[in-house]
Amino acid sequence: MNKTLFFVLVFSFLGNMSWAQWQLKKVIYTPLQQKQHDFKSNKSLTWQWDTIVAYDTIGFSQRHIQTFDLQGNVLVLHIQKWQNSMWTDSLRYSCTYDANGHILTEVDEKWQSGAWLFQYRYTNTYDGNGNNLTQLCEVWQSGAWVNHNRYTNTWDANNHLLTMLNEQWQSGAWVNFLRNTNSYDVSWNLVQNLGEQWQSGAWVNLNRDTFTFDAAGNILTRLFEQWQITAWVNDFRFTFTYDANNHMLTAMYEEWISGSWQDMWRDTYTYDINGNNQSYAHEIWQTGVWVNSMRYTYTFDGNGNELTRLTELWQMGAWANSSRDTYTYNSDNNSIKGKDEYWINDNWHNGICCGLSVFSNKQEIYVINQIHKYDANFIPFYTNITHYQEDSKLISIYPNPSKDYITIETTSLHPDALINIYTIQGKLLRQTPLRQAKTDINIADFDAGVYIVRVIGEDINMAKKIIKE
Repeated sequence: MNKTLFFVLVFSFLGNMSWAQWQLKKVIYTPLQQKQHDFKSNKSLTWQWDTIVAYDTIGFSQRHIQTFDLQGNVLVLHIQKWQNSMWTDSLRYSCTYDANGHILTEVDEKWQSGAWLFQYRYTNTYDGNGNNLTQLCEVWQSGAWVNHNRYTNTWDANNHLLTMLNEQWQSGAWVNFLRNTNSYDVSWNLVQNLGEQWQSGAWVNLNRDTFTFDAAGNILTRLFEQWQITAWVNDFRFTFTYDANNHMLTAMYEEWISGSWQDMWRDTYTYDINGNNQSYAHEIWQTGVWVNSMRYTYTFDGNGNELTRLTELWQMGAWANSSRDTYTYNSDNNSIKGKDEYWINDNWHNGICCGLSVFSNKQEIYVINQIHKYDANFIPFYTNITHYQEDSKLISIYPNPSKDYITIETTSLHPDALINIYTIQGKLLRQTPLRQAKTDINIADFDAGVYIVRVIGEDINMAKKIIKE
């Protein structure tokens, strides 16, 4: 049995994270949420990519396109592939949201035989604190949505997850499948995650994760056990150490074999003076000694953005180059280019990477698989501004309707503000800075219809509808 088969908590993977660090990141995600991370902060400027063009070693490979609502929530993620010298639809993810920006529904589709075919639909509910209470997954079968599985969560008064129930739809009814129960210490660290399976009308122990922490809240150990017959039996464990700045120094993985713990592998980390993870080396335990296996080395710019990621393999007693990822950023700390190369015959050559990261503000927000390089375009959003106004008298747009030009006039200057024009579906068509009281914008190339003009800045968030004749 796969050791992680019944882990109900899904692990979020960051590109410059080791396996051990990955094990400590636990998040519940739908497929679309797995592709992006919410990094909005209170009343702040955030960036979202709207178009990514990816290449293989020959030419175009994939194109990823996102459209947004006025609050910066992703409405549609559209993935296309380059086939027969043209872009061909492949996958599409569409979302709806509540007033607080929580995903209510997500519909996943794939392009097949010239039409979009439904695959999955996720429906979520939340409590007043924004905690996810239920997530229903349905599959599209024979022209109708059919229940597939359902998660039901409970939370304590401090918004800590207590239980997660997984049910499967069988023969027209919901049937218990898995249940996870969390326990916390007085500092609200997760000290135990108990997994149970529904068998013969009763809950039966399945597996158990137990954690210990230091005074700073860093995980020191993680013990995973399986329930066998009538007792808990050790399976594997992690042991972690940290420096004075709470950076992970070592991570060791052991397995319980023949009644004792056996070393399997360990990672060792180094950091630069800014706390950036400069390298980590992966070793495996062989015939009683630690043997080098793989090493990752990172470089960063002055803003802490990852510039390069070098992978080396231990071969014949020395480190040998294997692959290299290189990233380029714009002035807003967004990775607008990423490239992967492989070391062959003592030189770097274009390669196909298992996953190139897309970064914004030093956070990985997306991963594209099986590509050589990408070009990304980003657009800004001001988040959590409380005084959003529709049809505010503080801005005027005329003429409206218009055939060619519109003038946007404000009653006061907002030097940091941007003017965005969207389709009614939320696709951004045009963006220009608001540098003066009156700004003229040419919309002659727009199709006839209704559009939304939005002025957003640190102290302004207003929108009006316009009509293009």
